[in-house]
Amino acid sequence: MGESEVVCHCIGVCKKTLKKEISQGADSLVKLKKVLNVASTCKHCVPDIQQLLNKRRCNISLKPNSSSMLILYTKGGCPYCSQAKELLSSLGIPFKDIDVSHDSETFNEVSLRSGMHTVPQIFMGDACLGGCSEIESLHAQGKLLKMYKNFKAESQ
Repeated sequence: MGESEVVCHCIGVCKKTLKKEISQGADSLVKLKKVLNVASTCKHCVPDIQQLLNKRRCNISLKPNSSSMLILYTKGGCPYCSQAKELLSSLGIPFKDIDVSHDSETFNEVSLRSGMHTVPQIFMGDACLGGCSEIESLHAQGKLLKMYKNFKAESQ
């Protein structure tokens, strides 16, 4: 696949953003961290991104997000974000909280992946579950824990 081709459902956002950061000289882990946080959640892009990193001689090794954690993109002071974290914690579902309060670039990239423009944005692997209302609805229907158990089993 060529570098400009779309590689998966994320519309190539991970790869395009990483390519832009590298071309602007951001070849340190510190500057790439925000991009890698997004990219590492997208397992379809990891091989292409790793190839790009190697080609640009960046000494960074990527692995797909194979953990059985959900990824939450949140903002400080958001009551829905707190509510979503409380629900997941009460159910014993592990999650990684990525605060995008002061990182509009990451928020914009994640919004492109999810189609949402609010927080929280909750991902289970590559799939966006939605926000707080959506996971509360899934829980009320008895689906959230089942989905998580299936996801956990597939991640191992």
